[in-house]
Amino acid sequence: MPYYDEIFKHVTAEFPHALAVLALNEPEVEVGDRLATEHTTVRMHHSDILMKYPPDMTPQAWVEKCIETTQAVDVDSKMQATLLLALSLFGSLVHPPELFQDPLLEAIMQESPFYDLVIQRGIEQGARQMSIESTLATLNQRFPNADVDALKPILEAIDDLNRLRELNLNASIAESFNTFRERLNALS
Repeated sequence: MPYYDEIFKHVTAEFPHALAVLALNEPEVEVGDRLATEHTTVRMHHSDILMKYPPDMTPQAWVEKCIETTQAVDVDSKMQATLLLALSLFGSLVHPPELFQDPLLEAIMQESPFYDLVIQRGIEQGARQMSIESTLATLNQRFPNADVDALKPILEAIDDLNRLRELNLNASIAESFNTFRERLNALS
């Protein structure tokens, strides 16, 4: 989730007033000077007021209200796209993600400079996960008596997708489980 931090740092650095107006739903907001620190700390809890819906509203109605409020903020299109993307990312942590899956909303979010970054990282994470799962499935099929599950944490610790792909190929051609394990140890 490091991209959440990147998005938030950008939004707080470039548009602190617009973010405060949006977050507090109050047009008369005074934003103080930025603290002389590298990190901005934000804690997300299910009880956070921004995503906790009022008792007289359904979660869906609340999300719709948050989206409408975000769209009404007077900022340029890239900032609005970034705010909507951030709302979608953070909102999906506490509400069903399908509440944020609207083709029109998606089209607006694509204008955010962070959209491609988030999508690319999601694709990379999916490719890593698929490679790990495929490697484990191949090993389980080929060596049913081996302790394949013990390799999962080792595979998950590998960040390089090309290494994982190479190991996936090795899983299908290794002469034995121990041969594969030796190759894994050599690559990690």
